[in-house]
Amino acid sequence: SITLSGDDYTFGGGATTLTTAGDITFSQVGDGTDGMIQTDNNLTLNAGADGTGALKVSGDFRILTTSADDVVDIQSDITGVDDTSTESILIDTHTGTNTGGTIKIAGTVDGANAAGGFKTVTLKGATKVHLGGSITTDHDAAGNNIDIDGPVILTEGLTLDTTQNTGTIDFSSTINSEGSETNALTLKAKGGTIKINGIIGG
Repeated sequence: SITLSGDDYTFGGGATTLTTAGDITFSQVGDGTDGMIQTDNNLTLNAGADGTGALKVSGDFRILTTSADDVVDIQSDITGVDDTSTESILIDTHTGTNTGGTIKIAGTVDGANAAGGFKTVTLKGATKVHLGGSITTDHDAAGNNIDIDGPVILTEGLTLDTTQNTGTIDFSSTINSEGSETNALTLKAKGGTIKINGIIGG
C-alpha cells in the first residue's frame, strides 16, 4: 500500500505512475487547497494491482492538470473514507482553459460507507472521459450532483446514481460505447434533473 500524507503533491517534467498491490490513501482531508495532486503531464494511479485495493480519499479531493494533452488514468475504484468530512471529487484536466485532456476511471466511485459517501463528482476531460462501473453520490444532502464535461466513452456498463437526495446528473457532450461494444448506460435520479447535451450512441 501507499499512503500520501503531505498537504498536496505537485509533479512536473514527465509522466507520473503510482502502482501498488494495496490501497493508495490520501491521509490529508481535502479542502480545496490541501489534499490534491497537480501535474503538468500524464498521471496514472494503479491501486489494487492485485485486485483488492482502491484510491482512498477524504474531503474535497482534487486532481488538476495544466496541459491539453494530459491523461489522468485511475485504474481502480475511488472510495470516500472519512466519517468527519464531506467528500467530493474534482478531476480537472487543462485547468482553467479546458480545451483538452482525457480522464479514465476503471472502477467504482462511491463511499466506503454512508458517512464516506460523495456529495459531488465533477470530471472535466474535454478530449474524452472513459468510464465503466458506477458513480454514486450518496451523501444525503441537496446538491449531491454528478457533472461530466467532455465526450464520454463507456468501457463497460455504467450506472450513475444520485437518488440518495435530489442531485442532478449532467453530461456536456456525447455518450458512446468503446469501439464496437454495446455497453449499458443507467442513470438514476430522485427529484434532480438529468441533462445530456449530446447524442447517445451517435
